Amino acid sequence: MRSRIHHAAGRHARGRLTGRPASRRAFTLLTLGAAAAAVAAAVAGAGAMPAVSLRAANTAAAAAAGAPLDKVLSRPGGLYDSVTGMAFTPRGTNFVRLAKAPDGSVYHSAFEPGQYSQAFVQATLDNMKSSSGYNTVRVFIDPGEFTSPSHGISTSVSSTTPVNAAYIANVADLIRRAAADGIYTIPVLSDIPANTYYYNIAGNPAGNIQGNNVVYLDPRYVAAKEEYLRQFVTALAGLLGSQAADSDVLAYESDNEVFFDASQPPFSTMSGKLTSLDGLTYDMSQPAQRQQAADANLVAYSIDMKHALVQADPGALLMMGFFTNKAVGKPGFNGFTTFCSANCKPGTDYRVPGRAASVSIYGAADILDIHVYPTSSSYSLTTDLNSIEYGRFTKPYIIGEFGAIKSVYGGNIVTAASAMKNLQVASCTLHAKGWLFWTWDTDTTTSLASQSLYYSLADSRGAINGLLAPAARANPCS
Repeated sequence: MRSRIHHAAGRHARGRLTGRPASRRAFTLLTLGAAAAAVAAAVAGAGAMPAVSLRAANTAAAAAAGAPLDKVLSRPGGLYDSVTGMAFTPRGTNFVRLAKAPDGSVYHSAFEPGQYSQAFVQATLDNMKSSSGYNTVRVFIDPGEFTSPSHGISTSVSSTTPVNAAYIANVADLIRRAAADGIYTIPVLSDIPANTYYYNIAGNPAGNIQGNNVVYLDPRYVAAKEEYLRQFVTALAGLLGSQAADSDVLAYESDNEVFFDASQPPFSTMSGKLTSLDGLTYDMSQPAQRQQAADANLVAYSIDMKHALVQADPGALLMMGFFTNKAVGKPGFNGFTTFCSANCKPGTDYRVPGRAASVSIYGAADILDIHVYPTSSSYSLTTDLNSIEYGRFTKPYIIGEFGAIKSVYGGNIVTAASAMKNLQVASCTLHAKGWLFWTWDTDTTTSLASQSLYYSLADSRGAINGLLAPAARANPCS
């Protein structure tokens, strides 16, 4: 998780364009264990297989889209096919393409106009389904950067167009082709597009909210994110049709990995007051109130994201992604007691994951996406998930990223494959409802963003895939 792509926290605090703050509502949110009724009212209002090498792409056949896939519903006990009533278990992979911008930054390029290949995408999806039996693919939408030329869905920094037409057409093309192969798509929409349209809404961050904290605490930034989700879903429905956009997209993931930054205000010192998204004021000198500020505002954020989605698609499911406390060296949620404002310690990770349990109990996310990566031979999945309070989840969760770091397994892919299978089996007893491996084949195409450190499903003629694919192992729990 730490070696892979994520936008720098500071990006949200620089290059902001002046705009008028949107009017916001204020409502009271209570922390874990308190009366949920107050929030409920607010929610109501708002052995190796054959290699995974490419087969010849049947582009024409895939382009002729058939009937939409069955709509998947989220219920407290799991995910279900709305037509058959049967449990639906997402099993699949993350499809990732990376490129380097002129300034040296790395971005998700899977849908970049001029780089997107229909033939390659078709062949890849065909292999995911026919050779492996997967039913879900997770993809990343690039919001662009403050560079010239820009990239991604933003068109350019000066653009006042909400969605790049060529870019969203490529997204729709993959979703259409995936559905024709019986594969659901999860698009990840972290951040907001880096252009004038959205940053006129977002404005400049308040002085006491900086870095990645802006994403969840700044009402104007959240308003811009709501607009992004509305525009994205509306544009997609215009290309796919509203039924296909609703059914073929398993869920819209508003955030790859929710986190706050304790090296940035308001968490970088044990002092001051904070009034932010939920309209309440918190004493940032008190650990309990510091934690409550993050928890309650993240719940408010999830409600806003869900509200934006259903304005464009009444049946849309909201997913939110999280890494664990253990992944960033923390025992649990303790009020941001590891912080710094200056002279931050090298080697200390000041990120704090969002409290997924709060979102599950009080918020509006339909599915939680938890990311786990064993980092040593003594790794314990139970300990890792306990650090994020998985036992308190009331909404279904999937493991939307799990992967094998080559060095952890001594460069032995056979050992890594066995470990990945064992992790999947173990997670069944911990109530996981689906699994998406990191990645399908990224390390075979690039070393950008340290991807060469991770095994993919394509390595060694599909050695890991041979133990994870439904075609080889129909029951993920045995």
